[in-house]
Amino acid sequence: MNFLFYIRREIDFDFMLPLLHKLSANPDNRLHLYSSLDTDFRHDTWLKLLSKRNNVYSESIYSHTILKRHMGWMANDFLQAILKIAPRFKLLRSVINRLTPPCNNKWANALLSCLDIDRVVMAPNKLTRGLTGVLVPAARQKGIPVYSVSNSIDIVLLGAEGYKDVDPGQLDHFDRQIVVNNYRRTYLERTGHDLNRIVVAGSPRSCVEWTKFRRQTNAIQPVEVEDSEGRLKILVFGRTPEPCLTDDYIATLNKIAELDFVKIVLKLKPQSDFTASYLTELDKNIVLRSDRDTFQFSLWADVALGITTTALIEPMMLNIPIIDLGHLRVLPTNYASAGACWSSNSASHLVDLLHKLHSEYPPSSYPWDIVESYLQENVVAEAPNGDVLGYHEKLLVTDPATVQ
Repeated sequence: MNFLFYIRREIDFDFMLPLLHKLSANPDNRLHLYSSLDTDFRHDTWLKLLSKRNNVYSESIYSHTILKRHMGWMANDFLQAILKIAPRFKLLRSVINRLTPPCNNKWANALLSCLDIDRVVMAPNKLTRGLTGVLVPAARQKGIPVYSVSNSIDIVLLGAEGYKDVDPGQLDHFDRQIVVNNYRRTYLERTGHDLNRIVVAGSPRSCVEWTKFRRQTNAIQPVEVEDSEGRLKILVFGRTPEPCLTDDYIATLNKIAELDFVKIVLKLKPQSDFTASYLTELDKNIVLRSDRDTFQFSLWADVALGITTTALIEPMMLNIPIIDLGHLRVLPTNYASAGACWSSNSASHLVDLLHKLHSEYPPSSYPWDIVESYLQENVVAEAPNGDVLGYHEKLLVTDPATVQ
């Protein structure tokens, strides 16, 4: 069976890579991973590993041989040369977008036919986002089912002030929506989506099988941070704080950096250029890193800190305590509300929690039982026998959606 996985944003890798891992175990499957130009995926550790398998292929959506028929060999080769550096330069990306042929219905039909695609899989994109608006209609014309797979776990409480629902029926162009948990299904139900097309199947990114595979592989080197031996290793998932809380964010990180028993790594996104103004105000002992993914840094950490981020689910799966920086966030999270973590109410309270971890690790007072229940509900969800990837495989391979 031939699959086309379309990546529009970097976050889409979170669910696609585990599915590539599972589906590529069957040599009869051919898996084509295509990315929009703005997504630079060439250096992803796990994609490099999976691409060594004979039935996994990955490239830019603009680089397919179909384009050679439109542009000629020399023009296409020139395009491929500059594509290697394009993701790093916005102006160059803009120029390339103008050079490439129009990605219209004719183009999408040619792509699907050339690869003999049986299934199209992508994140729950609106039709107006990226190439969704040409790939979905082209697949429909050919009778190819189109699946959306949730690229994240919903963590913001439904109905919270500042929480934005999708519009009614906004995602009904998918033949099947595979969502992580009932929380997401409720989110779609309240906005008038067709529940007959929605299946709850758990989280590919955070499931046991994918976690075990990454933990046991010898393809990665352990994260090394100078002067961290014997200290409490703190991983902070960096994000630009809310403007009204920026000063408090800086003050909080600098306050814990003063502790003599800690080593702090502020994990920034891979595309970060380290130029955000608040970074220059941080204590020089805080290490800024973006060279590894969330999982690899979580293996290094003793505790993880964050503000309204699904990245905290990764250390949860590794039985690493997490601290929700409650005094720095605006939107309430379901893991904090469920009590599946520690949550700080001030910078001083955060210091107290770190002292507690330093004196007893792992901490006996940490809500481990609630964490387990939270992960069961939000990561495993309704996957039979807890087999999240196996259930996704069944939905994608043996249980095709009804093409409209």
